[in-house]
Amino acid sequence: MLFREETTYAGTGIVNSPDTVSFNHGLGEIFTALQARGDDDDVAAGASRVPWNPLGEAMVSSPDHPGEYLLATQRDRLPLTYTLQAVKDHGTRS
Repeated sequence: MLFREETTYAGTGIVNSPDTVSFNHGLGEIFTALQARGDDDDVAAGASRVPWNPLGEAMVSSPDHPGEYLLATQRDRLPLTYTLQAVKDHGTRS
């Protein structure tokens, strides 16, 4: 997917190179690739807030975390970001 954004999400500045390309990969695809590669002990954690507003009026400022944003409604419906940790299995388990 090609995106063109003239301004930065981190403030009010203008970016020099506004074109970006994004490749969307679902969590299932990511976990399958890690498993095929032999990684083990995958840990994923979702977060309900982010330090920028990616969705305009669908987001509100977090009352508990200044500078971060939450979905305006149904906050527990989906994570806005996730963190994934995968550990390569070297066969050293007991």
